[in-house]
Amino acid sequence: MFAILCPCHPQDLTQLTFGISRDDAQAKFLTFYRENGLLPGDPFESIDEEGVGELVRLSAEDAVWNGQLGNGG
Repeated sequence: MFAILCPCHPQDLTQLTFGISRDDAQAKFLTFYRENGLLPGDPFESIDEEGVGELVRLSAEDAVWNGQLGNGG
């Protein structure tokens, strides 16, 4: 169902939401952020329900209201 609502990969949504690329974050600063409590975990390992999850929910809601769900967009 997620693929129907959003043609992008969850990693793309995470990068958009956090404004960081996975490669840059993991190579440069993600470990520091996690070790110092700035992030509870790696945002690329699972969907952040409050941020990315909210975008997915809003997309689904919008698709339903606009009649895009189930008819190919």
